[in-house]
Amino acid sequence: MPGTAFFLHPTAETTPLALRENAFNKVLHERVVTVSSRIRNQPHIPDEQRVVIDDLGDPYDHISHVTLSFGFQDEPDIPAALALAIEQGLDANLEDPVYFLSKITIHRSDRPGMAGWRKRMFVGMAHNAASPVDYFNLPIGRTVVMGAQVRF
Repeated sequence: MPGTAFFLHPTAETTPLALRENAFNKVLHERVVTVSSRIRNQPHIPDEQRVVIDDLGDPYDHISHVTLSFGFQDEPDIPAALALAIEQGLDANLEDPVYFLSKITIHRSDRPGMAGWRKRMFVGMAHNAASPVDYFNLPIGRTVVMGAQVRF
């Protein structure tokens, strides 16, 4: 597909669920960027230290990984940070980007290993977690959330 797809994922060591699903469905954008973000233990990260770009060994396949760093007082604005990455040489564009998020929904089961009240509390906390679309300042109309269910 034409354009750039940004897949938000906490680490570079594994493939985002949404990217695996797209590949399974034989859908791959012209440019693919996996994006990891980190909150550092300092108030602010200067723009020149915010971005680390990795072409993953082949600069010609148009698949890259970007690590974005934010201070604990910075707003984690992913589109603004990606604009910085493009200025620093990331092979992508922000004309018509599509952002993909992987969401895991947690369900309680009767499996042993954790007390029932703890399971209920964990599911409740997960349910009340902030929306990553809002937290990362992603445009809602250009963001796709793909999910999986986990029972514990």
